[in-house]
Amino acid sequence: MAALRARRADRDLTDIVPVGADALRDLLGRHVGAGLSKFVLRPVDAAPDTDDGAELGWLAEVVLPLQT
Repeated sequence: MAALRARRADRDLTDIVPVGADALRDLLGRHVGAGLSKFVLRPVDAAPDTDDGAELGWLAEVVLPLQT
């Protein structure tokens, strides 16, 4: 996040880095509304002890219902 802040000091990072399910859905919705249709989602700052399976499960639960 520090590197991103250094490159984008003029922007509110919540515009490009969503925090939480609602923010992620909102960001994807704005991109879809602008005509984008393919996305690569990845964590910005995953903790070393994070359970990748749980994180992927959460992500799937949040974004798969948006798939058309």
